Amino acid sequence: MSSNLTKSSKLLALPPDVRAQIWDQVLTRWTIQFRHTSIKSLRFRANLCAKSDSDKTNAVAPQAARKTYGLRHRGCQDSVAQALYILLTCHLIYTELLKLVFITADFVFTSCLLLNSLVARLRPWQAACIRRLTLCDNEYALYWGTLPSPLVTTRLLNVRHLRVYVELTSEHYEGDGFTVGRNQTVLTQSDRDARLAGIYALRLLKLERVEVWIADWADKDEEADWERSTAEQQGVWVERVRGILLRSIDPPKGFPR
Repeated sequence: MSSNLTKSSKLLALPPDVRAQIWDQVLTRWTIQFRHTSIKSLRFRANLCAKSDSDKTNAVAPQAARKTYGLRHRGCQDSVAQALYILLTCHLIYTELLKLVFITADFVFTSCLLLNSLVARLRPWQAACIRRLTLCDNEYALYWGTLPSPLVTTRLLNVRHLRVYVELTSEHYEGDGFTVGRNQTVLTQSDRDARLAGIYALRLLKLERVEVWIADWADKDEEADWERSTAEQQGVWVERVRGILLRSIDPPKGFPR
């Protein structure tokens, strides 16, 4: 890390407020995704993604044009480490950007286990800097029925923007041989609440903005001649999730208040 770059750098010669605007433009586009590399040892890896709006566009696209979360992000590169090399340019840039990375970037998690793992590894000040979270499905999983660690709601105390992306398929309506317990379908409100219990727990944060998208992969069962999920039905679920997280709707009995 250089200590002599300040005198020769045109960027560092700019006023601090101008540099702050530049950093904001650069880092706001960062979507940092986390995925498991080893469940047994709770190892995970992050990659940088430039498709921050793809969840929204994918959810409202015609069914034939939709792709799973995993397929859409398969091409994302493990480039977080390379992108963060800018921190090593010089001491001044390191000081300016160290907190901004956490404050500005969108952190994406596909399971409660990943969220717990990262928060436990961050220093308290790093976790407190995070402002944006995206919680989503990976290959139709809906693995959000487990309540997060208490550290999540005590350390992520400054998260204000939460995005929730749900993928549904026929198994979520009919049940399947691999799912056990009471969370086999999304046909009832109680089952839907149970599937998102871990997300509902984040209502303890002081959220100001919540976005929810549902991509339904089984819009209609031709044999049974009934629609899986209409826009109106999805709207009811979306508004309930948003209402619970923003505290305008009481959570189900037994959930954190």
